[in-house]
Amino acid sequence: MRPEQIRGDFPFFEGADAPVYLDSAATAQKPKAVLERMTHFYAYENANIHRGGYALAEHATRSYEAARACTAEWIGARPEQTAFTLNATDALNIACAMIAKKRLARGCNVVTTALEHNSAFLPWAAACREKGAELRVLPLDAQGIPEISRLETLTDRNTVAAVITAGANSTGWNAPLDEMMRFFRGRGVPVVVDATQRVPHDRLNFNGLGCDFLCFSGHKLYGPLGVGVMAMRKEWAEEGYGRLGGGMVEEATEKGFVRAKGVQGLEAGTPPVAEAIGLQAAIEYLQSHTPEECWRNERALADALRSGLAEIPGVRVLAAGENSLPVVAFYSERIHPVDLAQMLQMRGIALRCGKHCAHVAHERMGLDATLRASIGIYNTQEDVDALLMSMREIMRRWEKRYGR
Repeated sequence: MRPEQIRGDFPFFEGADAPVYLDSAATAQKPKAVLERMTHFYAYENANIHRGGYALAEHATRSYEAARACTAEWIGARPEQTAFTLNATDALNIACAMIAKKRLARGCNVVTTALEHNSAFLPWAAACREKGAELRVLPLDAQGIPEISRLETLTDRNTVAAVITAGANSTGWNAPLDEMMRFFRGRGVPVVVDATQRVPHDRLNFNGLGCDFLCFSGHKLYGPLGVGVMAMRKEWAEEGYGRLGGGMVEEATEKGFVRAKGVQGLEAGTPPVAEAIGLQAAIEYLQSHTPEECWRNERALADALRSGLAEIPGVRVLAAGENSLPVVAFYSERIHPVDLAQMLQMRGIALRCGKHCAHVAHERMGLDATLRASIGIYNTQEDVDALLMSMREIMRRWEKRYGR
C-alpha cells in the first residue's frame, strides 16, 4: 500500500492545518486502529489484571497477555522473556541496574558507543562512577560513524557489559548488530541493545541475535505513549529487580517475601494494560500493510532527502553509513538549528532541533546542535519536496540578505 493511502488511516493528517510531519523518531502518529482499540478497552473492558476473581478481570488479563505474546513474536522473543515497562528509558535503566548489581565492580569496564541516546548512556555512566568502573566509548571516524574495528582494543577480560544502539536517533546510523553480537558473544560479554529507533523500521530477532536485553518504546512504533518493552534472556527475568509492589510477589509477610517467577516479578503494580493492548493493535496494523514494503519506501524517501539537502549551498548532512534508517540529520553553516527550525515551522514543516538526547555524539562531532527529519510509513515524496523547497528558499533569502 502506498503512503498516500496509509495516511487515510491516521486521523492526524485529516486536519487542514496538519503540518508536514517529519518527527516520527521522536514519536509516531497513531492509526485509527490503535485509537479505537484503546477506546474500546476503556469503555467496555476496563478492569485490573491478574487478581480479579470475575469475568471482566479475567478477560482483561487475557487481553494483556495476548498483547505480550504479540509483542514478543514481533521481536523474535518468547512471552516469558518479554516485560512491559513505562518506556524505553525505563527498560534501559532496569537492564543497567540488573547487570550492574550482579557484575559491575571496581576495576571493571563497560563498552558503549558515542552515538548512544542519553537513556542508554547515562545509567551506565552513573553506575560506573558509583562502582569505580570505567565506561569505554567507541569513537567515531571522520564521517561520524562508530569505528567498529576498535572494539578489539576497548574490550578485555574486565569488560562486564556492552550497551549498543541498534540505530542512532541522532544520525540514522544502522548498527551492524550481527557482527557486533558475534564479537561480544565470543567473549561472553552481556549486551544491552537499545532498539528504539530500529524496531519501527526493521524486523529484529531477539533470540537470533543472542543479546541479553533488547529495549524499545511503543510510541515510536505507532503505538501509544506510556509503554515500553524489555526483552531479556530468561535467566535475567529470574534474577528480579529492586522495584517492589503489588502483583510481583508469590507471598509476603512481615519477615519477607517471595518474588513471582519470570516477567511478572518485574512488573510491580498495575502495568500499562491499555497501552500494551494499543501496542498490539499497532503491531497488527503494521503486519497488515506489508511492513517490508513500507520500510523500503521510507528508506527511498530518506535517500532522496539526503541527496537533495546535500545539494543546497551552506547545508551539511551528517553521514549515516550504509543501509541507514530513515533519519536525516543536517545543519546549516550560516543559521543556527534552533532558528532554522523556527523558519521551517513557519512554513508548516515539523521536525526536530537540538542534540536529540545524544549529547556525547554531538560533542564528539563538534556540533552544538543539528536538525533532524525522520520519516514514517505515512510520509510521501511531497513531504520531502516541501522540506527541500523550504530549505532552498530560506538559504537563498539568507544569502541575498547577509551574503555568504
